[in-house]
Amino acid sequence: MAKLGGLAGVVLFGIIFILKMWVLGNRVNTNAPQNPYPGPSPPVKFATAPTAKQSSPVTTPRPVTVAPKHDPRDVAPKLDADRGYDPNFLKTAALQAWFGQDKELAATCDRTLQFLKDTNNPALAEQAAKICCLRPLDDKTHDAALVLARRAVELGRGNAFEANFQMALGMAEYRSGNYALADAALLAASQLGKGNYSVSGTSTFYRAMSLFRQGKEPEAHKLAAGAIAKMKPLPTDERNPLVGRNNADDLILWMAYKEARELLPLTR
Repeated sequence: MAKLGGLAGVVLFGIIFILKMWVLGNRVNTNAPQNPYPGPSPPVKFATAPTAKQSSPVTTPRPVTVAPKHDPRDVAPKLDADRGYDPNFLKTAALQAWFGQDKELAATCDRTLQFLKDTNNPALAEQAAKICCLRPLDDKTHDAALVLARRAVELGRGNAFEANFQMALGMAEYRSGNYALADAALLAASQLGKGNYSVSGTSTFYRAMSLFRQGKEPEAHKLAAGAIAKMKPLPTDERNPLVGRNNADDLILWMAYKEARELLPLTR
């Protein structure tokens, strides 16, 4: 009996020890953070690109249209045969004026003005105004030239060819009898176009004439003499002036010199 009592005590002690360990284990698990996903951790899901059906329509941005840079030297529109427009009107008019073909010059000016009267291209407006001032023409032509010349100056401020625009305005003001305004525009052209032989020379001769018209003869003669000293010699054969590197701008300068020589008069 003593042996049975001892064995029962050992078994009872073992049962009590197991119960205590079980209770302690439950307490530890209760305090630990619970994993909502029993078993192995669930795979990580990466965002996938939406399919065509799932995605909203993608709006492609409209391409930005960049206007091409405008080169004022590229000024000749296409020939308008119906209206007789000559895209080389500057050269045509310069030759007509050089040879004293006033009737033909007037017709060229009229056709050019009709075609370009509403142009917003400052270079075209300048050239159209300039050919109408190469010789004294009718008031209507000079009035139209003045409108175009003023437009060229207004539209061409800061342009690389601004000196040309101011020169055309000075020529147009001179032909319209506005000598003080002509002097101001031609002075601006001379200053802006110091490095441009044809602009500085032509502007100086027209300015000398405008000063002479205002009774400022000594100053006019001094200006003209300085321009003559820098001027290219007249063509050897005036019946064939456009030889070598001579161009319409040379003709315009030489004609300004000839007119100033007759008006002032000049010794050379």
